[in-house]
Amino acid sequence: MNANPDSPFVTAVGGTSTFLDAHHNIKLQTGWGLNFARIANPTPNPPVIPPLFFGFNGGSGGGTSVVYAKPKFQKSLHGKFRQVPDISMNADPQTGVEIIVTPDSIPGDPTFVEVFGGTSLSCPMFSGVWAIANQAYAAQGGVSLGQAAPILYQLSSKAITDVNVTPLESIFNVNGIVLNPPNPPVFESAPYLAQPLENTPPYGFISALYQSPASTRWDVFTFGTDSSLTTGPGWDNVTGLGTPNGDSFVDEVVKVALHASH
Repeated sequence: MNANPDSPFVTAVGGTSTFLDAHHNIKLQTGWGLNFARIANPTPNPPVIPPLFFGFNGGSGGGTSVVYAKPKFQKSLHGKFRQVPDISMNADPQTGVEIIVTPDSIPGDPTFVEVFGGTSLSCPMFSGVWAIANQAYAAQGGVSLGQAAPILYQLSSKAITDVNVTPLESIFNVNGIVLNPPNPPVFESAPYLAQPLENTPPYGFISALYQSPASTRWDVFTFGTDSSLTTGPGWDNVTGLGTPNGDSFVDEVVKVALHASH
């Protein structure tokens, strides 16, 4: 496994932005791709008129190989060449994972906690899930699952959760009215504050207000705007097939592998 390689002999892992509810369950996900715009300067936070658009800040990679032909396990996808990624997990540093770091690697020495992201996070996370599936397979008499990718494309929607923002979620996106007398009030819509959207559908994203604890500036962070790549229904070049769905994923992987071994 690796983070977004195009070889058909590895499993390509992409990234998502993952949002939790009050009970620490996944509430929603977007493809990892962040745009941001500044709407207020440091305290006392005078508005930035017009907003300062920084555009694309980072996100998951993906696309079509120019080297490798499409492997058999991707026969359901369009085109003649290998496409990546195959699967994805949380990778956005803004929604990342807290990790305890010992800078000098000596046990017992001072540590600190930092939030990490990137496909360098999602890849080992998926490797951990695949290791659990291997354990479950071994418990049923199997030896090794081998490469994940050929099995992933045989799984159902119960095992893999498709990553696709719905219009219902878009009602929470950031918008507002700017009052700057003597100029007339100006309404700034969510798509306007999310630009540049490039190939992202007008409401295929989630945006949120963010205040920097260091500078006290206010920004609009827009999740799901992965540059020229696009998250959508089914396989896409940001999240692949989607994200593994816990126990259902492990159970179905084992079932598919056992069936293939007989």
